[in-house]
Amino acid sequence: MNLEQSRSIIDAEGEIFEHVKDRRHGTSIYISADGSKYLRIGQHIEVRNELDLHKQLLDKGFPIASILAEGSLDTLSYWVEESLGKTTFGERFDKEMIAAGRIGDESFDQFLRIIERFHAAQESTIEHRRVDTETLATNIGLHQLVADLPLEKEKILKIWEKMVHELENVPVCFTHGDFLPNNVLEKGVIDLEDHFFGPIGYDILNPITTPYWFPKEPTQGFQRWSWFSESQLKRYLEVVDTYEFQGNTWSTRDFFDPLFLLKAIWWTSGNGKSSHLQLWRNQRLLILIDKYIQSESLYSYWWEQKDV
Repeated sequence: MNLEQSRSIIDAEGEIFEHVKDRRHGTSIYISADGSKYLRIGQHIEVRNELDLHKQLLDKGFPIASILAEGSLDTLSYWVEESLGKTTFGERFDKEMIAAGRIGDESFDQFLRIIERFHAAQESTIEHRRVDTETLATNIGLHQLVADLPLEKEKILKIWEKMVHELENVPVCFTHGDFLPNNVLEKGVIDLEDHFFGPIGYDILNPITTPYWFPKEPTQGFQRWSWFSESQLKRYLEVVDTYEFQGNTWSTRDFFDPLFLLKAIWWTSGNGKSSHLQLWRNQRLLILIDKYIQSESLYSYWWEQKDV
């Protein structure tokens, strides 16, 4: 057992840190007593790789935590970073919806400022090359979806080929992989462990399409608590509408349909074959697949169905 997995408390940099969680990629996270700092600790190579990437992203302007200290403890390495806040925007939005029936303009404005910074930083990582389709398939859970829905295999693979074709000329950029309001706090973005180089727009459209994958009525503990107003959606789309690279411009709106379907597969794959939530999501996905095969606009359909 690793040292950090066996301790609930760690003393580092003259402070006491309490265990928060062990991450699936090997490192563990601890929080300072006053909640202002986080410590990430693990095997040297894992920590070094994460820390090097974190520094590169900071240099690119990504709104992520600043690094306060680095060090080692016995055979392990660690770094200490600032806390980006106590409450995610997902939690904040939910509370405001329950209290007032809408997401407040102040909260939305703060969220949008983080989105603008993230979008701008992504532009600085753009590479004009085709996405690695196997990496993309793995990250969205395509193979798992085929296993979950064997009777729909032909349809799923058909739309996959169409999606890959429509995205083949779209550049790639550093992609968070799980870019949701629940991973955005008042000072920046957290939880980048699912990162990869994906098509531009893959991350940035996810916050506004996420409510589509949660039912309004409680289903096995899952429920859609919050969603943006129409005016907020329009403002959001204005901010993220285009990516620019070497004098060329790409509109996320032009590629909304395949990008929406990528996240549709991501949301639907691997949630359990018999659960009510899974069946509900399967039905929504199959509607999108049929419309996409018929070349109907998923953007128009999503806009009409965004509150349904």
